[in-house]
Amino acid sequence: MRRFFKECYSYISMICSHRQSGNVLFLILIAVALFAALAYSVTRSSSGGKSVSSEQAKTEVAALMQNLSLVEIAIQKSRVINSCGETEISFNGFPGHTYDSRDECEIFNLSSGGITLLVISSKIQKPAAECYSTTSVFNAGFDIDKTGKADLVFQINCVNDSICLAFNEMNGISGIPIESNGGVSSYAYFIGSYNPSPPANSINDDTLELQGRDRFCRYQTSTGLNQINYAFITR
Repeated sequence: MRRFFKECYSYISMICSHRQSGNVLFLILIAVALFAALAYSVTRSSSGGKSVSSEQAKTEVAALMQNLSLVEIAIQKSRVINSCGETEISFNGFPGHTYDSRDECEIFNLSSGGITLLVISSKIQKPAAECYSTTSVFNAGFDIDKTGKADLVFQINCVNDSICLAFNEMNGISGIPIESNGGVSSYAYFIGSYNPSPPANSINDDTLELQGRDRFCRYQTSTGLNQINYAFITR
């Protein structure tokens, strides 16, 4: 666009230098054309906001997936290398998850080779005023793989639509599937134990697209909000 204006300006200057009494009407038409081009450029930039938002969502989700992958690797390391049982794992330091365990079993314990504390970007969720809950939780209350045992599933509540769509796209899911079960308040903080009686109506059995999935973003009819689910341990 800058090159376009430069060429137009040079052309007008050339005309003016050769025709001091130049064609005023022609110059006016050139000016109108320049103004139209400028208006188009501004309009294009403004309408590009949605695509930028979509790209930002993909960037945020890519960072989130990377952080969750680090947590997943740390969990596997604690279980395989450090021989931590599925109830010994600890997310001590993460809000609501105060549970002391052996150092080598604490995922966010840097002194024992753990990882830095998981922090959820503010861009992932909607403003608190629009949310029933903005809680992020390592939930040990649901059976995501239908074995009759509760699993360890990380959940992020009140997720932005663009983030939810990007998360699902990255995990091979189209759109935002609708689920009516597993309300936002139905969770059990993982603090060394699992729900002994997980509800039969799980968090991914209302839509065919989510059945058998262990990471997805769903729309909850009970709250009218989106929720990300990422399984770390299935039992």
